[in-house]
Amino acid sequence: MYLKPGNLIKDLVVEQKSVTTEHGRPRSVFDAEHTEHIKGVLSSASPTEKERWAQLQHPITHELVQRGEPKAKPEDRMIMGGRTFYVQGVDHIADIGVATIYYLEERSD
Repeated sequence: MYLKPGNLIKDLVVEQKSVTTEHGRPRSVFDAEHTEHIKGVLSSASPTEKERWAQLQHPITHELVQRGEPKAKPEDRMIMGGRTFYVQGVDHIADIGVATIYYLEERSD
């Protein structure tokens, strides 16, 4: 992990996306009751990363580096204060549990 001025460790709340009801019917809502808290370094995505993800039809605006195993998956939502980030992708670095990079899109809708 690297730190730049202003990129200190932030606390975020992860809300998982629920795609079915308890009866098996489709829905798309975020479960605010079962949340996960994570700490990580939030930074703006580089132009190279933005272009790479835009080609995959998943625009990103930020990256979050978290120490340890992934606690969120694509399509989950992360909330920090009044800001909302949608997880577009997860990179579990080396698959040994050292760190995880989340690729996020900040939206206000």
